Amino acid sequence: MSVDKIDLEALRVEASPEVTLLNLEDYKVLPTDKIERPKPLLSIIEGNTKKDLLKLSSVSLLYGQEKSRKSTFLRAIVQGVIKGYNEKLKCEFKDVDACIIDTEQNRDEIQFSLQSIKYLSGRYIDYYSFVELAFKDKMALTEQYLDNHPNTKLLIIDNLSDFLSDFNSNVESQLVFNWLLGIANKYEIHIITVMHQNSSGESKKPTGFLGTIALRKCNLVMRIEEKHDTDNTSLIECYRARGKKFKKFKLTVDGFGNPYLYDLSPMELEDITPQKVTRY
Repeated sequence: MSVDKIDLEALRVEASPEVTLLNLEDYKVLPTDKIERPKPLLSIIEGNTKKDLLKLSSVSLLYGQEKSRKSTFLRAIVQGVIKGYNEKLKCEFKDVDACIIDTEQNRDEIQFSLQSIKYLSGRYIDYYSFVELAFKDKMALTEQYLDNHPNTKLLIIDNLSDFLSDFNSNVESQLVFNWLLGIANKYEIHIITVMHQNSSGESKKPTGFLGTIALRKCNLVMRIEEKHDTDNTSLIECYRARGKKFKKFKLTVDGFGNPYLYDLSPMELEDITPQKVTRY
């Protein structure tokens, strides 16, 4: 027996030890099934209209380069959910909770984020540091939290790459995303995953094979980048969406690190719109 075949067989056993006990008919979708469409958790305001942004029972991705203010934008999203609204966002539920699981920041940085969220939304949220935990323990404690907090409708995992040993592994990436989609459906929540952008070359995609899987499986993909002609502004764009895409908007930060979201002016839109090149 070849080595490749042994590895594949071991992988099948590990991924699904009870595969022979599954019933195919349990997974069949019938035209008579009563299926509710996922409810929007958070909408984005554009002028006098609003569009669904984050839906329950789904997973989205926020990514960008280091220091692009990903964590700052997440605080604005949490504000929209907990407070119910901000300049660009509106929550479609009342009195729901949010939770952030962090795998990168120091505890003093997390405390700063907590204070900022309290200032923006009026109360604290659950915020955990999983820096030192093993991969399986991170997953187990995430589900333990969701089991005990049914009022939580938004879960943020920052950074998803730390939930597996190799973000270039096809197998690990598939398993992690299948787990995310499973708990999003099971607990009827929205999960925002956070990743870094490729740091080399001209690619503006999230890192590794994990990033490739995220682009395929996420309901919404948001990309954030620093606006280099200012020292306190970032731009957020809808890189990919299964529904209607939102227009690019900006995030600004005050002297205390608190975020504010605004539409781009016509002049700003013109500045960032790629110009067509006429070739002769």
